[in-house]
Amino acid sequence: METAHRKDLKELEKLIYPKYQKVATDISVHRADGSQHWQQLRSAVHKQGEVLHQAVDDIIQTRQEGIRDQASRYTTAVDKLEDVIRAAIEEIKHTIQELKNLLETDDVSLFSGYKCQPSIYCGSFIPHLLTFICAAGESSGDWGGDGVFVV
Repeated sequence: METAHRKDLKELEKLIYPKYQKVATDISVHRADGSQHWQQLRSAVHKQGEVLHQAVDDIIQTRQEGIRDQASRYTTAVDKLEDVIRAAIEEIKHTIQELKNLLETDDVSLFSGYKCQPSIYCGSFIPHLLTFICAAGESSGDWGGDGVFVV
């Protein structure tokens, strides 16, 4: 029976124990390699996050610039429209005053030279102006299929 024990001892000492020691050493190496690998992955994800954040910031900045440009164009259009309306109001006031003066005079020659002009201030001019104001204020952008507002 002693030889069986010696045989088991020899097998444990010469074959099995060294294999377990090798595996134990390999586990430490794998642990260190794994730790380094996971750290590299975290670092790569962090870098990707920075790139994505920069891309989002760039998109936001571009959209804000587009909105500022649209607001500027809209303000310019409304200012021009206001100038046109103010000029038309002055012209209408002048025409009203001329008509009042004409009605207060007895000079028939002035009546014969008068051309009826109220129609130039009527018609579809006002609705077109309102359409212009509304259209100028609308965004030329739209929500894209990916959920991003596109200017």
